[in-house]
Amino acid sequence: MPRESTVEEHRSFRLLLEAMSRPGTVQPLGRPEDGHRGALERLAASLLDAETTLAAWTPELEPQARALAAAHGCRLTAPGTAAFVLHTGPDLPASLGSLNAGTAEMPDGSATLVWLVEALDTEGGLHAWSGPGIRDVLHPRIEGISPESWTEIVMNTADYPLGVDLVFLDRLGQVMALPRSTRIEKGSP
Repeated sequence: MPRESTVEEHRSFRLLLEAMSRPGTVQPLGRPEDGHRGALERLAASLLDAETTLAAWTPELEPQARALAAAHGCRLTAPGTAAFVLHTGPDLPASLGSLNAGTAEMPDGSATLVWLVEALDTEGGLHAWSGPGIRDVLHPRIEGISPESWTEIVMNTADYPLGVDLVFLDRLGQVMALPRSTRIEKGSP
């Protein structure tokens, strides 16, 4: 593997770890001109291998999921059994509970939903985030998620340590994470 690729994969992985350890913060994963595609490719290069599984939850992402699986040697599977699930659009096609939420014995075996959204910002959102990695309370803004989907997201974090981790990628190639350990209080419009 070329050194440049290895350095870039490590950089991307560190940025994802920073986003996961500091929920609600925005990290520059990709280049703005590459948009979703570039950020998703960088994320995939640092996470996918022959031991991982991938699924597209949104039909329009199926070609991209196949290409990522071929490029990184991971296996494609159904969303309910995948380690990583790709999604785009404001609405969830089914309940987050239909994805792997882990088990009491292995809560860390849960899925990670990678959601392509419009825009991310560290402030200006309606929901209050608190918990590990957050000093006091944050109100991050994620454009491109419907109110119904937010209801699902709030419910997902209620069963910690079970639940799905969420990673958001925006059109500028930025990443924000919402680990299942984060508490969310629903705001009012």
